[in-house]
Amino acid sequence: MDKIEQHLTEIGLTPSEAAVYTAGLQHGPLGVHEFGRITTIKRPTIYHALHLLEEKGLAAKKGTGRRLVFTMQPAERLRSLLQDQAK
Repeated sequence: MDKIEQHLTEIGLTPSEAAVYTAGLQHGPLGVHEFGRITTIKRPTIYHALHLLEEKGLAAKKGTGRRLVFTMQPAERLRSLLQDQAK
């Protein structure tokens, strides 16, 4: 786990969420297969992490035909997440 992922886990993301989120920020819109190749996380875990990231407002899902692509929201969205946790 790199420093960025470690900081993300400190603010409440799971290690899988942190890995998927940073991969999405670094590589742009990706499908689940690409997330798996980049992060070496198993596909069911990626789906779960993406679902949680969507619930937190950190990821958005777009359909392109039969293929779903996930885009990570800008890191500024983390500030809102932190403020929500502080309440």
